[in-house]
Amino acid sequence: NKVRVKLFLKSKMTELRMDRHHQSMMQAKRASEYQRKQVEGRLDRASAVLERADRERSRIATDKSKIKHKVLEERIYVQTLVDNFRATGVFKQPPKAPHLDTVNQILVLDGGVPPTEEEDLNPEATQIPQNGEVEGSVRKGQYTYFKVRHNNSQNRINIVCKKLEGDPDLFVGNHTCPFPTRESCVWKKEDHGDDKITIHSFDRGFVRGWLYIGVYGAASYNSFLVNVKWKSDPIARSPTSSPHMSRISSAGIAAAAAMRLRNNALGGGPRASMTSIKEVSTEFSASPGNGAPSDSSPEQRASTGDVPPPRLTTS
Repeated sequence: NKVRVKLFLKSKMTELRMDRHHQSMMQAKRASEYQRKQVEGRLDRASAVLERADRERSRIATDKSKIKHKVLEERIYVQTLVDNFRATGVFKQPPKAPHLDTVNQILVLDGGVPPTEEEDLNPEATQIPQNGEVEGSVRKGQYTYFKVRHNNSQNRINIVCKKLEGDPDLFVGNHTCPFPTRESCVWKKEDHGDDKITIHSFDRGFVRGWLYIGVYGAASYNSFLVNVKWKSDPIARSPTSSPHMSRISSAGIAAAAAMRLRNNALGGGPRASMTSIKEVSTEFSASPGNGAPSDSSPEQRASTGDVPPPRLTTS
């Protein structure tokens, strides 16, 4: 009996050890399976991240290629506009040209003579003569208004608000806003100190007739000088005039415009292209035969009647 009991106990102990060993193996297997699933999950997530990154890189490359193609088309378009302007004095729309909102918002393409608005919509505003200057003042949060009447269709108009005291801001409107404000105006300048606005005949909103100037007081008290300068349209030259003087722009202006176009418009992006349009047009306005100041002496200008009007100063 004792032998049978010992053998029974021994078999039970062996069975328990085997069962414990089996459980340990199963637990190790489950742990290994869990770790394998964790690794596979991390690999799957990493693979998904890589796939998304590849798709994003592919999308970015495609968008970049499209943007480069669009920018190239825009630069060619802007270059064509500048070439047409140098040849004709008008920003002529090229055939089959892309539609550029930026260009159309600031330029009048295929424009002839600007529209004329003869009705004075702000009769109480102080009128400033051509090349005249007016002194004024305005308190904080208020406006004081001036106006100019011109018949200019080719040359630029320079409006300068020179600060004497405080911080006056400059706003300009046409017949659509005869009382220009910060919220409603066509052109504006709100820099600290002196403000200057240059208006070109090809700008959106340019009209012959009346332009209205509003000066806003940003400081507690503001005093300023407002002067408006422009050159009258040139008189048509007789057939006996020198051929090189009847050209719209001189060879030097054309060469400078072409150099700026090459350096800026073809290498500086759309903003540089639009800047080139403005600069080339400014040079056109300043070229011989387009109202630019000549190199003649004051005596010679007086003999020909090209004497600027006296400055008007009012308080």
